[in-house]
Amino acid sequence: MDDDTRKKWDEATAWLIQDEFAGDEEEASKLLVKAFGWGLQGYWRQSKVDEVPDASRMQETVQYLTEDVNMAAADVPALVKKFPEVLGLSQEIMQDNVSVLVKEWKMNADRVAATIKRKPQVLGNTLDCYGDCAGECNRCWVRF
Repeated sequence: MDDDTRKKWDEATAWLIQDEFAGDEEEASKLLVKAFGWGLQGYWRQSKVDEVPDASRMQETVQYLTEDVNMAAADVPALVKKFPEVLGLSQEIMQDNVSVLVKEWKMNADRVAATIKRKPQVLGNTLDCYGDCAGECNRCWVRF
């Protein structure tokens, strides 16, 4: 990593520890590796490779989850540990998927928050193959 990347990585690590998303630097680094495509590409499928973490964007994600999705702040650290990739998702994708839950699945706000708490991967769904497999099951609505 260059100096600028290292600085941003360290800022993101410190934020994760400070806000109790991670207990130590090692755990924070593991979350960042998954969230920003620095490791295996099982989730990102090369759509995000070695992206530099941005602590302010991560804060916006948490704010979106607590204010717009109405998740309890106490539930967000568990969600991040279960699905660290949420920290690397764009707000637009999350908003689109929440909209799908509301419009297509007829969920009210409480049910949306409970569903995301139970199955946070739904926030990153990007396709619906409608049973005609596209080979990206980890981001497909069919798994929902």
